[in-house]
This record gives sequence, C-alpha cells and structure tokens, in this order.
Amino acid sequence: MASVVVGALVNKIVDISADLALKGVTRLLWLKEDIHGLQREMRYIQAFLHDVERKQDILDTYVPRIESHIPRFLLKIKFSKEIEKIKRRLQAIKDDKEFYEIDTSSAVDTINVDPRIRALHVDEPIVLGFDDDIRKLKVKMLSKEQQLGCVAIVGMPGIGKTTLAKKLFKGVKNKFDYFASVSVSQKPNKNDILLGLAKKLGLEKDEQEENVAANIHSFLKERRYVLLLDDIWHTDAWDWLKVSIPIDSKNGSRIIVTSRYTDVGRYIGTERSLHELQPFDFKTSWTLFSKLIIPTSESTSRGFDSVKIEEIGKRIVEKCGGVALAIVVTVGLLREREQNEFEWNMVLKSIGHDCHDKCSQILALSYNDLPASLMPCFLYMGLFPEDHVIRASDLIRMWMAEKFIQVHDGMEPEEVGEDYLRKLVARNLIQVVSIKYDGRVNRVSIHDLLHSFCVNMAKESNFFHTTVDVDFPNTSSTTRIRRLGIHYAASIGTNVTLGQKHKIRTLMYFNGGDKDVISKKHLSKRFLRVLIIEPASYYSDVQLRHLINLSYLRVRVSSLHGIAHKLKKLQTLDLRESWHGSVPIDIWEMTQLRHLLLNEGSPPAVQPSSPVKVAPNLQTLVGMWAPCLELEKLNNVKKLGLRRVNKETLKLLNESGSILEKLETLYLTKKDYLSIHHSEENETLDLNLLQYNHVKKLVINHWDCLRVNFPPNLIKLKIRDCSWDEDPMPVLKKLPSLKVLIIGDAVFGEVADLSGPDSFPQLQVLNLYSLDGKLKLGEERGMPKLREVSIKNCPGITTIPDWLRQLQKTD
Repeated sequence: MASVVVGALVNKIVDISADLALKGVTRLLWLKEDIHGLQREMRYIQAFLHDVERKQDILDTYVPRIESHIPRFLLKIKFSKEIEKIKRRLQAIKDDKEFYEIDTSSAVDTINVDPRIRALHVDEPIVLGFDDDIRKLKVKMLSKEQQLGCVAIVGMPGIGKTTLAKKLFKGVKNKFDYFASVSVSQKPNKNDILLGLAKKLGLEKDEQEENVAANIHSFLKERRYVLLLDDIWHTDAWDWLKVSIPIDSKNGSRIIVTSRYTDVGRYIGTERSLHELQPFDFKTSWTLFSKLIIPTSESTSRGFDSVKIEEIGKRIVEKCGGVALAIVVTVGLLREREQNEFEWNMVLKSIGHDCHDKCSQILALSYNDLPASLMPCFLYMGLFPEDHVIRASDLIRMWMAEKFIQVHDGMEPEEVGEDYLRKLVARNLIQVVSIKYDGRVNRVSIHDLLHSFCVNMAKESNFFHTTVDVDFPNTSSTTRIRRLGIHYAASIGTNVTLGQKHKIRTLMYFNGGDKDVISKKHLSKRFLRVLIIEPASYYSDVQLRHLINLSYLRVRVSSLHGIAHKLKKLQTLDLRESWHGSVPIDIWEMTQLRHLLLNEGSPPAVQPSSPVKVAPNLQTLVGMWAPCLELEKLNNVKKLGLRRVNKETLKLLNESGSILEKLETLYLTKKDYLSIHHSEENETLDLNLLQYNHVKKLVINHWDCLRVNFPPNLIKLKIRDCSWDEDPMPVLKKLPSLKVLIIGDAVFGEVADLSGPDSFPQLQVLNLYSLDGKLKLGEERGMPKLREVSIKNCPGITTIPDWLRQLQKTD
C-alpha cells in the first residue's frame, strides 16, 4: 500500500516546487532546493515507502505559511529541521535500494490509451451460460397468471445474479405498462430507493416529495408493472419496500429480486419463486474466458498463440471455480500481459491452491498487478456507498484534488484521468453504467465484491475509513486516517466529531439531512482537500473559508463572499445543489479554478453592466448568466452553459468561433427558473455555429424561434421548449456525425419531414416528445444506424412506419 500514499506525496512535492519557483521566493531559495531534492529522492522509493503520512503532514502544515511569505525566522528553522529528518530517512533507504531491488522506472507510468479498448459496451451483460435460465424465467414472467408473480434469483456473490436479472428485465419490460429497477444493497437508504422508484415510474414532482411509499402504491395499484429489486440482503428491507408495492394486485404484474441469501428470496416470494443460480460448468467457463480473452474481431483470424498457453488458460479457468466475476477479472488481468507461457504461468501460480476463496484471491492478484498510479484511483471507489453510481467527470476531478494524477507530455490532468479510468475499465475492475454521446465514459459503478475489497484493503492501510456513525472515535488508529466516508448516518443532524489530531484530507458525507454536519472547530484547516456533503443544509463562507487546502468542494452554500481570497487552491466548485447566494466577482481571480458548476436558479454573479475577467484555467462553466461574462476571455473553456442569453451574447457567439476553439459542449437557455413563468418579448435565436468545429454537443432551451447553423461535427443535439417557423429537418438530417437527436415540448410551423433514404446517416437515438405540429416519417427506410426510438405525445405523427415500430414500443 506504500505506493497509494507516496504517489500523492510525490505530486504534492512537485506542485510545491513549481509554486515556489513561479513565485520567486528569494529568501527561501534554500528551502526550494531542499524540496527539489526530496522530489528526486522520492522517485527511488515510490514503490515501497510505508511511513509517509507524517512527512505529508509536514508539507501541508508549513508550505502554506511559506507561500504566504511569513517572515518568521523560527518557522523557517522548524521547517528546515523537519526537512532534514526526511532527507536523512531517504538517504538511508537510497543506500539500501539495491538490497530492496527497487525499480524506479515503475514509479511513473507511461500514459498510453490501451489499444484493446475498442468500445465500451454498456448494459450489454455477458449472458453465456444463462440462455436456459432466461428462457425459463421469461415463461414465468410472461405467463397469464394474474396474481402478482415473483422471480427470486439467488446464489453466491459474483456468480452473475445481477447480470441475469438485468438481461431478463430488459427482455420483458416493454411487455408491461410501467417498469423500474433499483439497487437495494447491504445498507439501504429507504428514502433514496423509494425516490428512485418514484422517478423511474414517472410520478409527478409533488408526489416524489412527501408520502412517497403511499404515492407509489396508489400509482401502481391499477396498473400492470414489472420491478427489478436488485441485491436485497435482509428481510426487513422487503418489509418496508412492500408497503409501496400492491402485493395483492391481480393484473399480471411481476417482481424480479436478487439476493445472495436463499432465505431472503423465499421470504419475499415462495419456494416456487426461487431460481438458484449455480457456478458455470467448465465448458461454459472456458467459452466465456475464450470470448473475452480473444476479441470477436480477432477470433476468426487467430486463437491462442500455442497449445501450451491454451492448456495453462484452462488450468486458470478451473481455478476460477465457475464464478463469472472471477473469470471476468482474470481476463482483465491477463490482457495486461503478453500472451506467453511465462506470464500466464505467473498468474496461475499466484492464484494459489486454496480453493476456499478463489474470487478473493483473484481480486487481490488483480489489484497487486495494477500500476502504482492506478492503485489509489481504484481504492477510492470504496469511499462511496455500495452500488453508488458516480459521474466519471466528478471522480476524475476528485483524483486530481487528491494529487493521484501524474501529468506528462503536456496532457491536461482531466485527459490523464480519463486514461486512468479507461485502464481500470479495461481490467474489468470498474463497471461502465453509461457512456456519453461521443463514446467516452459517463457514469461508473463497482461490483459489490470489489467494493468490499476496496473497503477492507483501505482499512488495513489507513487509506480511508467508512462508517455509518457521525460520532467518529478519536483513537491512535483513527488519527492516521486521511479519508473518511460517512454513509447514511442514523444520527443525522449532529455534527461530525473530529478531534484536533485527525488529519482528514477527504470527507464525504452522504444523506446529510437538513442540519449542519460539520463546523469550523471540527475540521483542521490545514489538511482538507475534498469536501462533499450531499444533501445538507446551507453553509456560509464563514464556515468554509478556513479550509485553505481545499481543491474540491461540493456543498450547499448560502454565501461565497470572501472565499476567493482564502480558497486559492480550489479546482472544482460544484454548486449545482445551491439555490441561494450569488457568485462574487472575485471568484474569477481564482487562478487554479478549473470547473465551476452553478444551479440554474442561482442569482447572477454580478450586474450585467459589470463584465468580469475569467479564471485563466477554467474548463467547465455551467449555469452562468450570459450578460455577466466576457466570452472572448473563455479561451480554455470546453463546456459552457449560459442562461438568460441576450442579443449581445448571440452576437459575441457568432464572432467568437476562433476564440472558443476548445469548446466541445454548449448549453444555451433564453429563460431560466427565475424567469420561466414571466412573459417576455419573443426573441429569435439567430445563431451561426459553423466555425465551431470542436463542438460535439449542443443543448438549446426556451426559445421562441430558432434559426441556427449547426456545428459541422455535431454528435448530440437536444432542443426543448422551442419553435421553428421553417422546417429544420432538411438541415438536421444531413449532419454527417449526428448520433443523438432529442426534441421535446416544441412547435413546428411547417411539416417537419424526417423521411428520406439518405436521412440521418449516423443517427442512433431518436427521442421525440410533446411536439405540436405535423411530422412526416416515411415508409422508406432511412436512418440506417438507428437503434433506439422513443416517440411520446406527438399527435402530429399520424403514421408510424413498421421499421420504427420494431425498434421500440411507441406510446
């Protein structure tokens, strides 16, 4: 576990050196040289140094004071002594590096995109060996039995219960009027699960806020539905879940349940409901292994490189014991190695001969095989609650704040972070939940067994600690913990109790309730880098401004005034859950700020008559009032979301294509939550984006009339609450790269013609809803790559071609 902490420490030293060099701290040049020396020495021991927490504390304690040019002689002497202690320790280890057989070249990993990652397949689980199971279960699900039916899939962890359940659910859901799926997990949060059900079933907004269980029950009572309740551990979870489910319904509704415990499955259904999943036999295991280890595109041209390697592979498969997860993770491990006898034999021997817990051994082997830079990134997944779905962009920004990411060759840290994530996905250690319009990872999760592995490994090494209790003990062991995740605390509303000895770098608090969970006295101002509290009450700048090392902040705030002068290291400021408090003008002076995400209902940053400068490293700016910006200064922004867009903003956008040359995503909103219900003068969106060659995603909301020349390389287009006086389809259906088209709550002045054999050559997803006006969908097949269609509440569509009906049920 040494590399987990040392990697972050080395990056910290690099940053400090760079900062001191840039600032020209002449009176402290000798300290700067010492820090440069530390940086060089740490490269020798990055793979094995264990005792670094204290050194990291020293740097975090003294460097902010040095950076502030405090001319205190005693401070410099004290820091110098601490540096000398570290140098002596490093020298002793360096002298013995040959004895320890240290490979310094492994300390820094080359950043290359794995060529074997050709595509990320989302929601396409491997179903080898499940064909018979799916066939039998579909018969149960679609039988004419009118009483509520249950299918309880049970079996050992990692055997494929969730994979089978999702495939079954996907195959039958369109046979029912309503469907929804939720993950329950070992420590379920009742409110979150019920809210998730309510949203997926389509309950009204007010029905999702109070009496949710009763509202779900009332909604489902007279409807035919299918629900997937994944990973139920205990019977008491079903006891409160069934309150929201009309279990006495007699309209052919169905429930799919997965559990590792047979008793739980039997409790929810009956003996007849049980479907006990068994480990794969060797034949199925070998077929699965072979298809994964040799991609389909290559399987026709070559098999294994030799008969001997194939024999070793079969012995490896035998040790996986028919457990699907073990096979998948093993394949991820082998893909990182050369296909030769030596490498595969090393894996075979490492799995060992103990058959008691093959899966755990394989997980440990896969973890130990990770490059040093990926170890902390993988373990970090355990900080989140079980079955938690995480935005890939958020996760990467947290890695950046933690100094896990090592930047090379002029790459942006976000780009390196995406490469790290791709490598973890390629090793089958992180699951892709969804992908973006351009094929990049959007949201990720982690298997329960891998989550438990991360938690246990982190606990052993004090990398992080998770708890359900806000009353955190102040013991010698807990004071070494650097990261703390508090999940669904029972005593919500009380403060997190952290003593002065705690040196927490990261605090994540989930289900924070409606009261403060932190206070100034409970958080050491010198150490905290990542603070996430969701949801929670509002915090003021007074409570936050002392957190001077903060790099990632996601909380609700009532005021930000004064923060910019204190939180100089902030890289990500996520205020999407904050409705109160305007953004002060001095926030644009934060030179390290890279991602600023605002709530659509938040007040403007400054008065429209007072344009501001923009933080020089800003890459993401979402939710900002357009009149408050000088667009010509946003030359590094890749994602831009503007609201209250006016004529002046449109004029600047039409003229700024060469300035906003890095822009990839653009959101334009005429009205927002503060003005949506107020009548305003009709205004036309007259926009020319032809010069925006890098814009791949465009979202347009709340415009009275659209006249747009779209970016030439557009991949995703989403338009809501807008109108056209002319048919836009002749332009849209010729866009060469458009893959996703979503139009809703819109009005067409003329017939919108989507037909034609050459229309939409790359379109894969078409979503039309609540459209006013006639739309023409021709019988002649167009859209050759279309795979997903949703058409709802569009009375102007009188005829649906058969080829569209076959893609998805249309309401």
